[in-house]
Amino acid sequence: MSSPFKTYLKFVQIRDTGKTKIFEVQSLRYGHKLAEIKYYGAWRKYTLFPEAHTLFDCKCLQEITDFMNNLMEERRHGKKA
Repeated sequence: MSSPFKTYLKFVQIRDTGKTKIFEVQSLRYGHKLAEIKYYGAWRKYTLFPEAHTLFDCKCLQEITDFMNNLMEERRHGKKA
């Protein structure tokens, strides 16, 4: 994912359910878990499940949104994501 701003997050695949993947969102600087991204069947989309007491600014939210949009794009094109 190319981005015009500095990256603050790391996306680590932690599970593969067979149909979709689950990712942990980590702080690039400290390695702390901030959230999980996983497919939410009721909405038919990848969604963010943040940890308690986490804060995100617009740059982090854009980075997360871009990542989830890429996952959905892969899914639409028949790749397992």
